[in-house]
Amino acid sequence: MSRMTSNLRFALRVLFKNPAFTVLAVFTLALGIAANTATFSLVNTILLRPLPYEQPRQLVWIDATLPQEGRDQLKLSYLEFTDWSEQNGVFSDMAAFVDQRLYLAGEGRPERLSGASVTPNLFGLLGVGALEGRILTEVDAQPGAQDVALISHSLWERRFGSDPAVLDRELDINDRLYSVVGVMPPRFKFPEYADVWLPLGSEALQQPRTATYYNVVARLKSGVTLQQAQAEMNRVAEGLAQAYPESNEGRGASVVSLRGHYVGDTDTAAMVFLGVTLFVLLIACANLANLLIARSARRRREMAVRSALGAGRGHLTGQLLTESVVLALLGAIPGVFLGVVGLEYLIASLPVDLPFWADFSLDWRVLTFVAGLAVVTGIVFGLAPVRRAWSAQLSDALRETGAAAGGGRKLSNALVTAEVAVALTLLVGAGLMVQGFLSLQERPSGFDSQGVLSAIVVPFGDEYGSDQRQLDLQERVLQSVQSLSVVEQAASSYSTPMAGTSWQRFEVQGFQPRSDPAPAAIYEVVSPGFFETLSIPLLRGRAFTRLDGPDGAPVAIVNQEMAQRFWPQENPLGQRLRLAREDGQAPWMQVVGVVSNVRQDALERSPQPAVYLPNGQHPTRTFTLLARTRGDPLASAAALRQSVWTVDSDLPIERLKPLAQVESEALWQPRVFSWLFGVFALLALTLSVAGIYGIVSHAVSQRTQEIAIRMSMGARVGDIFKVVLGRTAVMVLVGLALGMAGAALVGTALAGMLPGIAGLDPIFLAALALGFLGVAFVASFIPARRAVRVDPLTALRAE
Repeated sequence: MSRMTSNLRFALRVLFKNPAFTVLAVFTLALGIAANTATFSLVNTILLRPLPYEQPRQLVWIDATLPQEGRDQLKLSYLEFTDWSEQNGVFSDMAAFVDQRLYLAGEGRPERLSGASVTPNLFGLLGVGALEGRILTEVDAQPGAQDVALISHSLWERRFGSDPAVLDRELDINDRLYSVVGVMPPRFKFPEYADVWLPLGSEALQQPRTATYYNVVARLKSGVTLQQAQAEMNRVAEGLAQAYPESNEGRGASVVSLRGHYVGDTDTAAMVFLGVTLFVLLIACANLANLLIARSARRRREMAVRSALGAGRGHLTGQLLTESVVLALLGAIPGVFLGVVGLEYLIASLPVDLPFWADFSLDWRVLTFVAGLAVVTGIVFGLAPVRRAWSAQLSDALRETGAAAGGGRKLSNALVTAEVAVALTLLVGAGLMVQGFLSLQERPSGFDSQGVLSAIVVPFGDEYGSDQRQLDLQERVLQSVQSLSVVEQAASSYSTPMAGTSWQRFEVQGFQPRSDPAPAAIYEVVSPGFFETLSIPLLRGRAFTRLDGPDGAPVAIVNQEMAQRFWPQENPLGQRLRLAREDGQAPWMQVVGVVSNVRQDALERSPQPAVYLPNGQHPTRTFTLLARTRGDPLASAAALRQSVWTVDSDLPIERLKPLAQVESEALWQPRVFSWLFGVFALLALTLSVAGIYGIVSHAVSQRTQEIAIRMSMGARVGDIFKVVLGRTAVMVLVGLALGMAGAALVGTALAGMLPGIAGLDPIFLAALALGFLGVAFVASFIPARRAVRVDPLTALRAE
């Protein structure tokens, strides 16, 4: 312990004695640790931080699947849920829920809420109780029970000012009175963003097996693995397929951890970025190793004398490693600060609300990681001077010759070569990410979003309970908006383009599917003028008109992909299809038009079949209002809102924003990935260029006498440049060759992260390598130019 304390005091004295070196080293290391702190905070949140439930590792999410169609994450019927619950032997409990659109009336302006009808055992399964009042019980779901509701902590604060008297208060939800029996804790969210929970009653048992609305969560029994649970659910699904072939033929089940359901593919991206930042830290370590090697050349006399006075290798090693570890810990302090600030800036710039489980605050895992990383980093970059100390010879050190410098120079050159290889690999990766993002941006969406203002209108109440009243409301709203002088054209749709899709199964006359379930297609309900408002080209036939109403013949419009998939050799106009229903009573609809493909999803890899239906024949309560405006659409937002409220002042209007902004927000993930990769690559480039400059400067300072002798014997300036720059070129070229090999591996790994990423472009790779070579030339030219300005007489006299 006394030796450790002595080493620590001596290390601090040495570091503070050389403030310029210490500041440079701390700053270099802080950059690498900052990147790793920010990235590990992401990894910690996505993979390590427990979800806010009791024993969250036992919680799983179960979806229905259709393997023969390659479809997963399907919902199931309530009867299917009860069969799953009763026939499995691996879950201690299983709960179901269905998302609900709720409308809260009463005091203040009516508000649309996100809610869910849940089986009352859900809260016990999750191991969460109420903050105020109680949770739901089985009694609440019995026929004839009082209508009760649980509310979220955020709704309690926002709407009721955290008033404890909210318990037993009656809320007007969807024109029905519910008594509040409890308030949930602040961090509780399940399903995500839910504000109200209603009991799922036994009336759900009356729904047919084709009413697939429900999601399922379960808790594994102690000792049961995911693999065992999956095998059990495969058995249950096979039994149901045999018992109910008309509804369950081909249906399977997928069991994933609850964390895996929330995180999805984000864990892969997080691990990729953690690997990238570790490479950035390795470059910082290489730079610090070179700095320490350069300093050890000046401390060889000290090391040799201490060795001659009896200091063994263990003592010298402990002293030097203590210095490097202390240096690393000093770098970790500003590194953590920079990492936290950078992460906060990144989160604040995201155009979406983070999920409830995304808590990026520092905790013991992050701090332990940073401390451990600093210690390991200190040991890694401290090994180079340790090796130099072991090789120190007393006679050479006392004569101050450069005999022992060769080994250090070779190691420094190897480190710089590695820096160049890693930096080029990261630059290629950043280039591919940016290329993929730009490719997604430039990929035709199939519609013109510029100048279009979008808003979601959510009517509620019995006033709009019938199809005709819903249709009348949409027509009145569209007429009111169309009358505005700033609006060129207006239309409505069921969903907002680029913000989500709905799928339905269709029967196509004359088409026999390979399996019993009918083929699925994107389902969209639109008003007349929809295709004109969004400038979607009509390829064949006609668009919808006001004649396509309740009394008109059932009609549909399909996209080009749908037409090519089902009628490749025939004229799609006049073909018939209908919604797939168990009773087979859906009317046949005639195809009257074909439009070009529209990209419904920002990350869509290929066009999907789509069917458009007229809102006059398929009215929807909630609809998206689309208005093509003259000039800036945001300038028309207030006028559009007032125009809707002239029809009904109680209509909730949500997400009023330009459609171009909706389209841009849909690409936020690839934008963030590209930005992060670019920042890390530029940081790697900066550190590697600094490393090249440092090693060349150190080499020139060591060879001052040699250069002076060469110049005194008649060597020309060009010869000196050739010697200095030639050795730098060898290091850089070898590093570039290794970096290109690494770039090929990175390109393959990134191709699965972003749909727009293509293969490596040789021209791009060559241009990047030449650019790197040019930057490296500039970094080495400055010390080389200083070398040729050396006065031979002065240099020789100094030696």
